[in-house]
Amino acid sequence: MKGSLIVIVFFCVGCIMGAFNKFEFDTHTVSMYILYALMLQVGISIGSNKNLKAIVSHLHPKMLLIPLGTIIGTLLFSALASLLLRQWSVFDCMAVGSGFAYYSLSSILITQFKEPSIGLQLATELGTIALLTNIFREMMTLLGTSGNSLLFQQQESTRWMYCCLPSPDIQEKK
Repeated sequence: MKGSLIVIVFFCVGCIMGAFNKFEFDTHTVSMYILYALMLQVGISIGSNKNLKAIVSHLHPKMLLIPLGTIIGTLLFSALASLLLRQWSVFDCMAVGSGFAYYSLSSILITQFKEPSIGLQLATELGTIALLTNIFREMMTLLGTSGNSLLFQQQESTRWMYCCLPSPDIQEKK
């Protein structure tokens, strides 16, 4: 939870800095290079894990049902949301919904790929919607996790909420 709060604080500080400062450089290019560096770090972190082969060998196809159901449900309801949001197409809504809490990746990619077809302003708007969607999804997960913990008075009941979160720092308590 501490890591997610840090993300939210940095996001708010960035919004305040952007509102009060006029940057003299292309922030999109800087964001892309920072994103590339982060993806490199994730690859190094996964590749250097000594237990990776053992972890992959113990995976069973049945374990994929919950993440697969999460993905299908998210995309289905994102497509249904396009019926209410007439400005955005089904594919735009599904792109926003498919970020799965990858804040910077989904918002930057959506902005970058949609800019040639719909223009910079609408692409930036759609990327911002993706960013805020991912932040709200993370906040709801954090609030739901603590709520379930209080409701059931046990940590075992909250582990299911982390099945699709891309966070390597979650460890089981023994």
